[in-house]
Amino acid sequence: MFSHFAKRGVAGGFLRGSSKRGGYGQKDSCNAELGATRQRSCAVGDTAESRRTFSSRDVQAFADLTSDHNPLHLDAAAAAKTIFGQRIVHGIFVHSMIAALLATELPGPGTIYLAQTLKFVAPVYLDEEIAAVVTVKERRRSIAVIETICRAVERDTVSGEHDLAV
Repeated sequence: MFSHFAKRGVAGGFLRGSSKRGGYGQKDSCNAELGATRQRSCAVGDTAESRRTFSSRDVQAFADLTSDHNPLHLDAAAAAKTIFGQRIVHGIFVHSMIAALLATELPGPGTIYLAQTLKFVAPVYLDEEIAAVVTVKERRRSIAVIETICRAVERDTVSGEHDLAV
């Protein structure tokens, strides 16, 4: 599915080497019309990455914010009886890493979501490090098609594709 990672020097889904990140203080062709000041080339192959873990406290705060109090996320005893065997992080909470990258890094400020597809392919467990990676797959004038993945150490967890106005 993400065979381009191997072509771009990504081993196991994590980026290796440098990415084509812009600097601060200049407008770029991706989002100059919206007054963004972060430079991004937004060219096919550009990529950005972030990493984080989700603590029990994070999951509780997300549950309270969204009113999604599914015991699978909050109750260790109930979660132990599921196919996952333990509590898992809300999938859309994990996806928020992608939303943050798209809004702040690539393409960056001024990005407008037009469409997205997501697949939740494996659970994310509490306190597990997750890497989110976004890669520009295609450019059509002011539209960027971005391939996305959230990955734990040995498995993909959330994958998708996003169409953005840039």
